[in-house]
Amino acid sequence: MLYLKLTPSNTYLKKVLYLSKILHFMHTKIVKRIRQLRVEKDFSPIQMAEKLNIDLSAYKRLEAGKTLTWAKYLEELLIIFDSSIEDFFEGLGSSINVTNKKGSYLGNNGHVENLYSENKEKSEKLNEQYESRLKDKDSEIEFLKKIIESKLFV
Repeated sequence: MLYLKLTPSNTYLKKVLYLSKILHFMHTKIVKRIRQLRVEKDFSPIQMAEKLNIDLSAYKRLEAGKTLTWAKYLEELLIIFDSSIEDFFEGLGSSINVTNKKGSYLGNNGHVENLYSENKEKSEKLNEQYESRLKDKDSEIEFLKKIIESKLFV
């Protein structure tokens, strides 16, 4: 069994806490953006719930930030708001500054700027590698199935 020592010097824990705060911050900004775009487009919460094919209480929880379901509906939200993904996330990653009482979790006042654009290439490359590995896995499974079939019918 692995025990993680929870001390201020634990770099891993500091990074996890830092990332947790960034994710919370980004989630908050995203749901605010959803509300902002809804108001700009002059949609009511009822209309948004209907467009997303969910009940009103589910939409209100989404917009209040009580759930992470915005991610599930992101593509539909982009269509409803007639927005590109770049426009939707533009500026959301700017000037994130998460610190504790003694300074920051990662260096001096760690800033994350334009998360989407900075990591776009890396994400695409990772996605390509993932897809390639899935194909390799599928071909390996087919190969193993053929071996098993040949052994069963010999």
